Amino acid sequence: MLYRTTVDVDAPAERVWSLVHDVEAWPSWTPTMSTVELQGPRLEPGVPVRVRQPGHRTDVYTVLAVEDHRFLWAARKTGFRQWADHRVTSLGPEHCRVDLAFGVDGVLAPVVGPLARRTVVRLVDTEAASLKARAEAG
Repeated sequence: MLYRTTVDVDAPAERVWSLVHDVEAWPSWTPTMSTVELQGPRLEPGVPVRVRQPGHRTDVYTVLAVEDHRFLWAARKTGFRQWADHRVTSLGPEHCRVDLAFGVDGVLAPVVGPLARRTVVRLVDTEAASLKARAEAG
């Protein structure tokens, strides 16, 4: 299962990236996150991040990549892996595009993916809309 969404934001890419990159502050601007706790000094490959979402158990994601306004993390479960990709692309001095993706892969993905799809779509779309609102508010 793979779900992607894109939102154009009327704010500089650097401002939006600072919001995306500061994962521990996400609960202050998106209702999809209760707590996000870095288990290392900064968001970098190999660092675990404890993520608690309303109505869900805590997941531990491992940061896989952080590069040029993008980061990717994944959480392993029994029989599958869930991952999320976050990208910010400049469209000019005061505009950018945010691409968010969430995927499920592994042996149980054909079962887990369809069961989770409705929730994934709601959460990812809410995160994108919340990020846009926060960034455009300044």
